[in-house]
Amino acid sequence: MAHLLGSSRSSKSPPDKRPPSVVLPSSHWNERQRSARDVRPRFAVWSLCSDRFFGPHIRRSANFYASALEVPDCFIQLLFLIEDKRFGFHPGIDPISILRALVSNSLGGHLQGASTITQQLYDVLKTQQTDNYRRPRTVRRKLDQALWSVKQEWLSSKVEILNNYLAHVYWGRDYFGLDAASRGYFGSSKCTLSAAESFFLAERLASPNVNCPERVHSLLQRSVVRELLTADGSYFEVYDIYEQWEGDLR
Repeated sequence: MAHLLGSSRSSKSPPDKRPPSVVLPSSHWNERQRSARDVRPRFAVWSLCSDRFFGPHIRRSANFYASALEVPDCFIQLLFLIEDKRFGFHPGIDPISILRALVSNSLGGHLQGASTITQQLYDVLKTQQTDNYRRPRTVRRKLDQALWSVKQEWLSSKVEILNNYLAHVYWGRDYFGLDAASRGYFGSSKCTLSAAESFFLAERLASPNVNCPERVHSLLQRSVVRELLTADGSYFEVYDIYEQWEGDLR
């Protein structure tokens, strides 16, 4: 497990009596993290400011979406924080994310996407409707995706878009849809997901068949994510989940 998330523990208390927010990585994890930090964009403060600005709105709106979709609040909060924190505001495309991705990619930092949940839904449905759809990285495809997303926001409610997305998106291991993923990974309904399980599923969406320890570690260092997991008592459960599925996340 050390090479996955870089934490080995023998109890529920962090080493050296440090608070749960501190993760003490192994030497292998340190090496990988140094490599990741070398390419981290200098304007990462955007993410922190954005978390603080939109975090309270996400917490307030989570109950509405959670009730409508019959899923836990914590799942909606983590989904938005990880995948689309401005879901409640944008018209299908997110200019802020587009600008951030352009700057990050041009500076040689982490390659970042800027697709909203609505834009991701376009690819999800296109994949289901078209055999061998490869999501080409072309201007034409991004334009079609953006136009479709804006139109979809006019024609459908946010709840309908989110429900459609969660019902069809791919979660890895041949699981399509949130309930199938919840039952496949955890043997339980989507209605009973813990915060740690919700984090795992939300993190899987970016690369369902790829194991990326650096991404997991980076997400766990975001204060709003860490606080949510700590408040739920699920912070250390995250490590147990990744350890359980370590060999299958390829």
